Amino acid sequence: MSVRNIFIVPSWYPNKNSPIAGIFIKEQAIAIGKLRPSWKVAISLWGQGELTLSPRDPLRCFHSSLDRVRFRKQTKHTLSPNITEYKKAVLHTSERFLGGNKSAILNACRLNFEAFIRDVGHVDLIHAHVSYPAGWLAMRLKEETGVPYIITEHMSPFPFRRFLNSDGSIKAIVREPLEKADAVVAVSPSAADQISAFGIQKPSVVPNLVDENAFKLSEKRCSDKFAFFTLANMIPQKGIPDLLHGVSLFVKSLDKSKTEELTFRIAGEGPERRRYQALASNLALDPWVTWLGFLPQNKMIEEFENCDCFVLPSRHESFGVVYVQAIACGKPIIATRCGGPEHIVTPENGLLVDTASPPQLAKALHDMFTFRDNYDARLIRQQFLDRFSLPVVVNKIERVYRDVFGDGW
Repeated sequence: MSVRNIFIVPSWYPNKNSPIAGIFIKEQAIAIGKLRPSWKVAISLWGQGELTLSPRDPLRCFHSSLDRVRFRKQTKHTLSPNITEYKKAVLHTSERFLGGNKSAILNACRLNFEAFIRDVGHVDLIHAHVSYPAGWLAMRLKEETGVPYIITEHMSPFPFRRFLNSDGSIKAIVREPLEKADAVVAVSPSAADQISAFGIQKPSVVPNLVDENAFKLSEKRCSDKFAFFTLANMIPQKGIPDLLHGVSLFVKSLDKSKTEELTFRIAGEGPERRRYQALASNLALDPWVTWLGFLPQNKMIEEFENCDCFVLPSRHESFGVVYVQAIACGKPIIATRCGGPEHIVTPENGLLVDTASPPQLAKALHDMFTFRDNYDARLIRQQFLDRFSLPVVVNKIERVYRDVFGDGW
């Protein structure tokens, strides 16, 4: 197997402020290193999500400034013998405020890149996740070094509204990195279509992955009650109000004796959580809904293993890794036609409904509750293994890398 050195640049990455931000990017990097032990993998960090300056949040600005002093030196953290995080922390902002401090972030990435070269001798490929800022950084590094780069795009919807000009075209900081990339990857066919609709090269499709060794087949139940499980950031994109209104309609449609057989367990944190809890109370759902807050991975996996069905009515998703985590455990899913889920849900593993449609969601909840025996946990698990397991996805990633290099790989 060829020895390759891959420099990964994530736009989002788990941090103390948001421990699940971009977790799928970190997990993919770890999977590449694990399944390709002869490769060396670097992850370039500049304080994504930690050292953010915003005029709307002066207290956080103060703490970010203190952290900048604390993290002034470049550091290395070894995740495994062939995977290393290189970190040179800098303050950063939104693109609309001080231009995102792009030059400082680029310099931090450049220092990480140079440190990786000192350790391994050379870099074969830069793999950026999200066109801005990571793709822009990769483009600039290629201009300086000649090292090719690819971009995996995760924006949902694509592009974020702040990256659109008034005439509906994409701003240059997003378009230019995509147009100059040696390859572009989307995480679902619908995401690929969104990107190509702007006249950008049609991306290859490589889904996000889920570790089949962490998320295992489970046919157990936590109680006599039918447990619906939801895991999401408490933000408008995830459709939690749609879920609560759908649950209300579903519960009202049942005989009282049947309602005693139900429980809805909702996990996740975010700025809208209190408002969603108040909505649940106003809908008289407190007897059925349990709010779990943030869950560490071991507790999250327990919820997937113990539930009877995973449900999340998102308004838009480029992919939807939580649905894949559920089917990895052999659990059926209820999702919306919002982009990514259409390419995850099959007749054997779940149900699809329209976005922003509590009546359709209520019917799907009813059908899942009534016809639960129609779903075969082992078949659901096998579909997952065939489509989203580590070996399957890492092989697809390597094919993209090989397409960039051709015979030189």
